[in-house]
Amino acid sequence: MKRLVAVLVLGITAASIPALAAPALAGYEGDVIIGQEVVLRIRFPAGGLSVKQRADLVTERINNVLGSEPFNPSDVKTGIRNKEYVVLIGDKVIITADKRTAEFNKSKPEQLANIWAANLRRVIPKAKAQPTGAQST
Repeated sequence: MKRLVAVLVLGITAASIPALAAPALAGYEGDVIIGQEVVLRIRFPAGGLSVKQRADLVTERINNVLGSEPFNPSDVKTGIRNKEYVVLIGDKVIITADKRTAEFNKSKPEQLANIWAANLRRVIPKAKAQPTGAQST
């Protein structure tokens, strides 16, 4: 199975080199990884998308935001869209904390969104600080 790695690439300007998504070596197809760390795990299909499609979309959203705008951990927050809890970077929705995944984790969607947001706030700055192409072995 493939999992996705959101490889954050630093450039002279944010627009000069966008972040890249690439397949990881191993893992669960619903893992969303930034800088070698799983920041969230999608376990169930939702919104008409498979687990893999959701993971791909989340990775793409993270890369699009981080490749085009400066990042500040305070930009990551939770909110409600269409009566569901979501994680946002700025005003861009990254993922919906679906009820089924929250229940699987013995949680509520609001708590799950808060956990995912905290993971993004913690991991993105560390990943951006890594030299381009740096891989741990």
